[in-house]
Amino acid sequence: MTRRLVSLVARAAVLFVVGCCPAAAQTSNVHMPRFEISAGATWTGSSSFAPLAANEVTSDGTSLPLFSTQTTIDAVPGLQGRLGVRLSGRLHAEVAASYSKPSLTTVVSGDVENAAGGSASETLTQVVLEGNLLVDLAREDWANGRVTPFVSGGMGYLRQLHEGQAVVETGRTVQAGGGVKIALSTHADSSRRVGVRADVRMIARSGGVSPDGGTHVAPSFGASLFVAF
Repeated sequence: MTRRLVSLVARAAVLFVVGCCPAAAQTSNVHMPRFEISAGATWTGSSSFAPLAANEVTSDGTSLPLFSTQTTIDAVPGLQGRLGVRLSGRLHAEVAASYSKPSLTTVVSGDVENAAGGSASETLTQVVLEGNLLVDLAREDWANGRVTPFVSGGMGYLRQLHEGQAVVETGRTVQAGGGVKIALSTHADSSRRVGVRADVRMIARSGGVSPDGGTHVAPSFGASLFVAF
């Protein structure tokens, strides 16, 4: 009798779980939008390249320093847009495009004839296309699901056009960082969210405009509005 009762309870429990799973899955999907679109502003810090010396080879084969140069890409604001898709519960894939116009400044010093130093500057048109993976770190008890911290990382394609649109430089970026999303409003079924997003990243750039041929790292900050659905 006891075994039969246990068997009936076990079967009832299995049927209950099987019956509830689809509903639970649907509820989970309702509370987890699949796509996200965002747009906003960015600020990227300056990058300084290693000093370069201009040398003249004399008749006896030695080098005579003529002057040296120091080149910097100045800090710059920009615009950025993203499109993201949820791959699993916490993992997202994103593509992003950013646009900015940083100044490239070169300072000349140490002239062999003691001439006064000078500087030259031009404005670059810079476009970066990125692919990133993002992982949500939110817990259910954080502001009732409205606050979602995250970490992210990825790679990108860099394109820089010199002033006058005569010369194009291309390169690569590698970026890593994190941030937070804050939902400001949701629809009644919680399947659509509107909010703000803040990012803090470190970006390593190689190629492009790089007089010393090295890889250079700069901080980047971003703020944007997002819609998830």
